[in-house]
Amino acid sequence: MVLTVYKDSNGLLWIGTYGNGFDIFNPKTNTFKHFENQENNKFSLSNNIVWAFNEVNKNEMWIATRGGGLNIYNAKTQKFSHCLKNEKIPYSISDNKVLCVYKDNAGVIWVGTETQGLNKLNLRMSYFEVISQSTYPELSQNNIMAILEDTDNSIWLGTRGGGIYIVSEDKTIREFFKDYSIQKGYSNILSMTFDGKYVWSGTDGNGFRKINKKTGNVEERFVFDATNKNSLSNNAVTSLLIDSDSVLWIGTYGGGLNKFDIKKRKFRNFPIESTSFMRNVVWTIFEDSKGLLWIGTGGKGLMRLDRSTERYVFFENTYNDKESISNNIVLSVNEASDGFLWVGTGGGGLNKFDRKNGTFKNYSLNDGLPNDMILGIIEDNDKFLWMSTYNGLSRFNPRNEEFLNFSESDGISGVVFNERSFQKRSNGEILFGGVNGITRFFPDSIKRSKYNPTVVLTALKIYNRTIGINEQVNGKTILTKSITETEHLEISYQMNMFSIEFSSLHFLDPKSNLYKYKLIGFDEDWNYTDASKRFATYTNLNGGDYVFMVVGSNSDGIWNETATKLHIKVLPPFWKEAWFYTLLVVIILLMISLFIKFRERQLINDKRKLEEMVDERTIEINQQKEELQSQSELLAKNNEDLSRTNRLVKDSISYAKRIQDAMLPSLNLIKSLLPDSFVFFKPKDIVSGDFYWCYVKNDKIYLATADCTGHGVPGAFMSMIGNTLLNEIISNNKIHTPSEILKKLNTGVILALKQKNDGATNSQDDGMDITICCIDKANGILEIACANQTVFMIQNNEMLVIEGDICTIGGIFSADDDKIYSNNTFKITPGMKIFMFSDGFQDQFGGLKNKKYLASKFKELINKNKDISMNQFSDLLESEFENWRGGNKQVDDVLVLGFTV
Repeated sequence: MVLTVYKDSNGLLWIGTYGNGFDIFNPKTNTFKHFENQENNKFSLSNNIVWAFNEVNKNEMWIATRGGGLNIYNAKTQKFSHCLKNEKIPYSISDNKVLCVYKDNAGVIWVGTETQGLNKLNLRMSYFEVISQSTYPELSQNNIMAILEDTDNSIWLGTRGGGIYIVSEDKTIREFFKDYSIQKGYSNILSMTFDGKYVWSGTDGNGFRKINKKTGNVEERFVFDATNKNSLSNNAVTSLLIDSDSVLWIGTYGGGLNKFDIKKRKFRNFPIESTSFMRNVVWTIFEDSKGLLWIGTGGKGLMRLDRSTERYVFFENTYNDKESISNNIVLSVNEASDGFLWVGTGGGGLNKFDRKNGTFKNYSLNDGLPNDMILGIIEDNDKFLWMSTYNGLSRFNPRNEEFLNFSESDGISGVVFNERSFQKRSNGEILFGGVNGITRFFPDSIKRSKYNPTVVLTALKIYNRTIGINEQVNGKTILTKSITETEHLEISYQMNMFSIEFSSLHFLDPKSNLYKYKLIGFDEDWNYTDASKRFATYTNLNGGDYVFMVVGSNSDGIWNETATKLHIKVLPPFWKEAWFYTLLVVIILLMISLFIKFRERQLINDKRKLEEMVDERTIEINQQKEELQSQSELLAKNNEDLSRTNRLVKDSISYAKRIQDAMLPSLNLIKSLLPDSFVFFKPKDIVSGDFYWCYVKNDKIYLATADCTGHGVPGAFMSMIGNTLLNEIISNNKIHTPSEILKKLNTGVILALKQKNDGATNSQDDGMDITICCIDKANGILEIACANQTVFMIQNNEMLVIEGDICTIGGIFSADDDKIYSNNTFKITPGMKIFMFSDGFQDQFGGLKNKKYLASKFKELINKNKDISMNQFSDLLESEFENWRGGNKQVDDVLVLGFTV
C-alpha cells in the first residue's frame, strides 16, 4: 500500500509504503531503488511504515515513519540517522509515530505526530552541544562554576557540590578524585587555573589547592589563618590567575585580592574596601597584553593594578557621567584584538573601555542585550564577542554594534550561566558553564538567519472586543473578510478606540521577533515593540484618512522593510463636517453684530452716569484734600518733637555709657595684675546691667563679676550702685573675705533702694547675682564667694565647679534676713585657672534648633579648651557666641572673666 509520493529537486520520486519501506524512482532510467529496515544495520531505515517525505537540502531527505520516529537520509553516505523519543533528553521528539514533516521558508522543521501533537525543530540547535547529566550520566552535578583546558586538550570542570570532572578529547568524562576522603569538603569549586604542571583550584569556603595534573595528588592546601598575617585573607576563592611572570593571584569573597609568592610561601593582601565586607569582593582577574592586571570588584568598580609598582587605581561609576563605568559590580573583563578592554558588569550591561582617554561606552538591554548581567566575555577568531548572561548567550559584533542572542530554543544548556565559567579552547571552540551544564560550540559554524519574514494582521478589536467577519457594530458591518486580507477599513467616530494585532511569520524563536509600526497621519515616527506586545492601540482619532504600517524582524534581528499596510478611514461626527462649521460661523457672526449694537447703547448710558459720578467725587476729594493737608502739618510738627526727644534720650544713654565705662576697671589694670587673663564683655544694649570690678588692697587682688536685675538703663543704674558700694566696702571697712563683702553688699543695696518686706506696692525688688574672688599671692590663698552664681576652676588639669549660695544680693525678700554667704578657700597651685561669668552666654538662643546654649554646653566648651591660654579664650568665646546666635537677637548682657593665678 502506497501512502505518499514526493518529488525532490532532482526530479526523483520518493514512494512511501505501509510496511515495505520506501522506493526512489528515477523517471529518466525507469529504475527503482528500495530501502527498508535491516535488523542488524543501525544505519538503515528505522521502520517500514513511511508516511511522508521532505527534502531539507540537496543531500538530506527527512522521512516520517510510524513507530520509528523521524529518519534523515544522507545522499552522500546513503545512511540513515534517527530522531527518536528519549525521556532523558528534554528536547527529543515527542512521539515515534510521525505522520508528516515540513520545512518552512525560514528553515524551521515541523513534525506532526499521531498522538503527541506538533514538534518544531530548530536546526540551529545542532550548532550547540550540551554537557549535562542527561547527556553524560557520569556527571553528578549540572552546576558548572569553572572551566579549564590543559595541555592535553582535556577539559576540566569545576562543579558546585560535585567536585572536579575531566572531559577527554574523545568526549568521555570521568571524576577526577577517586579518593573520597580527599574530595570531602572540597566539592564546591569556584575557580581553576593551570601553570603547565599543576592545576590550582579554589573552593567556596576551603581555600585553594595545588593539584599535580599527572598524579592527581593534592600537594598543598592553602587556607586562611587568623594567627598568621601572611596567610590567605579569606577561604572563599572566587578567581585564580597565573600571570606572565608565573605569580599566582587570588581573588576572594570578602578578603580582597591576594598575591602569592610561591617560593617564600607568603601572601600579600590588597584590600578592595576594608570597611565593607560585600565591597571587599574580587569577581575576576585578567592580565592584558601590557602586563597590567584588571580586577573586577564587588562594589568598587574596575581596579587596575601595575604589577611592577603594585600601585592601583579604581574606575567607578559617577552619577550623571555617561562616560564612566555603568555599574560598580564587575563580573568579567577581556581584551579584544584591537586593544579595547571589554568589561561585563553585574546589572549595568557591557562596557567598552578606551584606555587612551579613560572613557567607557555602555551597551544594555535597550541596545539589544538579553540581560544586563554579563558573566563571561570571549572574543572568537572572527573578532565577535560572545557573552554569557542570566538570560542566555549573546554574540556582539563590535563593527556594527549588533547583538545576536541565543536561548534554550536554540539548543543551549539553559538561560542561567555562572560567573567566570567560560573557556576558549586552542581549536577555537567556546564553552560556557551554567546551572544546567556546559554549552560548547564552534562560533564560525553559527550563521545568522537571513530570512525576511512577512508580517500579517491577525485581529481587529474595538473597545477590546475582537471583531469577526460580517459582525455588526452599532448597526454597521466592519469586516467583510479576514483582517489579514483586508486592505481598507472604515469606522465611525463612535468606534474610535481600536486595536490592531499582528504577527511575524518566522517561527524559529517567535519570542525574539521584533516589530515597528506607525499610523501615517497620526504618528510622527515608528513605534517599536516586541513579541510580548504584538498590537497597536489608537483612541480619539480625528476624522480623516490614515494608513497603518507594520514591519517585523526575524529572531536574529533581520528586518523586512516591506511594510504591511491597512488603509483606515475614520468618519467624523456631523458637528465636524464642513457644512456644520459654515453654519456655525454664520451664527457666531450674527451674534457678534447684535452684541456690538447692544454694547454701544449701554456704553452711552454708562458714560452719562459716569460724568455725574465724577463731578460728585471731585467735590468730595477737594474737601478731603484740605483735611489731609491740616493733618499732615500736625503730624510733621509731632514728628519733629519726637525726633528731638529721641535724640535727647539717646544722648543721655550714651553719656551714661561713658560714665559706666569710666567706672569699670581698666583692662590694662587687670592685665598688669594677672597677665594671663581676659574679659569677654558684650552688653545687650548701649549700657549694661552686667559689670566687672577689680580692686587691690594690702597686696590682695579683688575681682568680681555681677549680673544686675534687668539690662539697659535699669541694669546700668544697679551696676553703678553695686560698683560704688564695693569700692566703699573695701576702702572704708576692715572687711577682707569675699563672703563678708557679699554680706555687706547685700545690706548696702537694701539701704540704698529702701527695700522693705512690708508688702507695699512701691517697694523696689531689684538686686544682683555676683561672684567675688580674692587672690592672696603672698600666702598662696584663693578665696571665692558666690551669690546665685557658679565658678569654674581648672586645677591639676581637672575641672572643679564651685556652686554659689542660692540667694541674690538685695531684693524685698532679703530685707529682713541676716544672710550668710559661704567662703570657699583654695590653695593656689601652678597653672590654676578661674572662670567667673554671668548667665547671658548660657541663655542665648541659637543653633540649628533655636534653643538656649545652656550651662552644660558652656561647661563642656570651657573644659574642652582648658589647655589654651586665657588670651585665646576671648576670641574663642566671641566666635562661639556669634556662630551660635546666628541671626537671632542677643537676649541678655554677656560677661565672662577668666585668669590664670
